[in-house]
Amino acid sequence: MAFLTAAALALAAGTMAYGVYEQQEGRDRAQEGYATQQQGYALQQQGSDIQAEAARQQAGISKEQAANSVFYAGRERDLNQLASMQSIGFSANANVLNNQIAASEQALEGQRRVAMELDARRRNLEIVRNQQRGRSMALAAATAQGARRGSGLQGGYAQISGQTGVNMLGVNQNLQIGESTSATSLEGDDRL
Repeated sequence: MAFLTAAALALAAGTMAYGVYEQQEGRDRAQEGYATQQQGYALQQQGSDIQAEAARQQAGISKEQAANSVFYAGRERDLNQLASMQSIGFSANANVLNNQIAASEQALEGQRRVAMELDARRRNLEIVRNQQRGRSMALAAATAQGARRGSGLQGGYAQISGQTGVNMLGVNQNLQIGESTSATSLEGDDRL
């Protein structure tokens, strides 16, 4: 019996030792689980910190992009305003130049008209001189032939006067056509 008691005690001690060992083993595993859990929390925190930093950087980039967008939109607006102002200025300058050109053309057309009228007067004067020359030559020829009082001299005078009238009519018609063209041209310039 003593043997049984000793064996029972030994068995109880062994079981107890095994229980203590298992208990220690459980504590060690619990400790490892806790350490792993702490590492997981640390990694999770680190991941959250990385995400937060990425979000801050993204916000900074977005803010910088927005600032640049506002800056360049302002620059574009300023350039558009400058271009618009320059366009208005160039348009006004072009209008002034066009008016000056039109005024110069009108003045030039006026000078052409004066020159045309002067030329017509000179041609008419030349026609009258030619008439006088022709009449003088006809009179001289009739006098030399002794036919100064004859109808031939009067016929020569009539022919010279008729040709003079035709020539003056042509010059005057050309002058009227030129004046009509000049007036039309000046009216067209006034419409500019």
